[in-house]
Amino acid sequence: MPKILVVDENDKFLKILKQALRRIENSTVVTSNTAAKALNCAKSQEYDVVISDFCMHDMDRISFLKQMRRLQPYSVRIMVSGLCDREALCES
Repeated sequence: MPKILVVDENDKFLKILKQALRRIENSTVVTSNTAAKALNCAKSQEYDVVISDFCMHDMDRISFLKQMRRLQPYSVRIMVSGLCDREALCES
């Protein structure tokens, strides 16, 4: 039973992605609209996959990824972005 954590500030995107991921048989999908809340979730529950927005206002992506890796060393971490600045994406 895959456990998936989705992190994005856009509540509409969270809802859409949660609905899509629920179609995976026996999956559990948890959403968070801040990096801080997501890290709290990761402290109490193991996730197979963590999908997070590339740009979040409450924490920079490098800090978030380092902390998530420490808390969830075996989870697959996927970054998504609506950002169209290729250079900014590649710098990370």
